[in-house]
Amino acid sequence: MKTIKFMKHNFGQLLGAALSFYVAYMLGSGKILNYIEFADPLNEMAMFVMCIFCASGALMCIEKPKTNQNNK
Repeated sequence: MKTIKFMKHNFGQLLGAALSFYVAYMLGSGKILNYIEFADPLNEMAMFVMCIFCASGALMCIEKPKTNQNNK
């Protein structure tokens, strides 16, 4: 039950991180060049770094579910 509540409250952050990591993977493997044409390899590297930063930021925004501390 805790896992479902965790996923429910942090769905946006987890989805954003997964998509950003997937785009970074496509950039690293060169598959994205079928969809986007970059003017310079430096632009591609900058987008890769931005995707990694975006995914890392999304993972840092995940909130831990609060537990009830009043159990006696």
